[in-house]
Amino acid sequence: AGDYSLLIRSSGVQIDLQIKKREGGLTTQAIVECKRARVTAKERDQLLAQQAIAQRKLPRHGWIVVSAQGFAADTRAALEEAGWDCVTYAELLHELVPLDSYVEHLIADHEAWVNEPNNWDGRDLFIRPDIETDITYERHPALAHLGKWLGDSRGNLLVVLGDLGTGKTTLARFLAYQLARSFRDDPLRHPAPVLIPLREVRKEVALDSIVVKHFRDRGLPGVS
Repeated sequence: AGDYSLLIRSSGVQIDLQIKKREGGLTTQAIVECKRARVTAKERDQLLAQQAIAQRKLPRHGWIVVSAQGFAADTRAALEEAGWDCVTYAELLHELVPLDSYVEHLIADHEAWVNEPNNWDGRDLFIRPDIETDITYERHPALAHLGKWLGDSRGNLLVVLGDLGTGKTTLARFLAYQLARSFRDDPLRHPAPVLIPLREVRKEVALDSIVVKHFRDRGLPGVS
């Protein structure tokens, strides 16, 4: 929680992100550096040089480096000794919203459902369906069409219509399972799915209350 603002240049050095939080009269500020690659000695020296320049004008700021690929052991120790907080993207995501544990439950629930003797008994009996678009009435493989929709940042709502028993729920479960496995393998590149069965929705009428209740029922009461 807090106010976030991008800084293009400060004190003559490039800065990725400045964060600021005020609570109970106390203001906490930090500079955040984001690295896609593993942080090694080269990146360490760059960060320390940047800190030395900027710290004179930003003495109250803390220093955080977020790495997508982790840190070399000696590099992390040297940065922490200089006052940096070192965190991987996966660690940060878990602290902010622990979707990794949610995703593990989603995967386990799906696999238990598939392995239930009265269901598929561990066999892949899911028939990959086609869907038909509205307006243009084109037929596409459902998973390919949904994957294309998920990759389009402009798409924020998709409704799948079908008669009772045509596989809408099964399609949603199967897609969520595939997305969950992708997120588990590479949370940096793949989003975590959230699957909310509408049969669980009773009195809630607002989307935020539905989402909060969904996470609370799955052991994540702190999700805002």
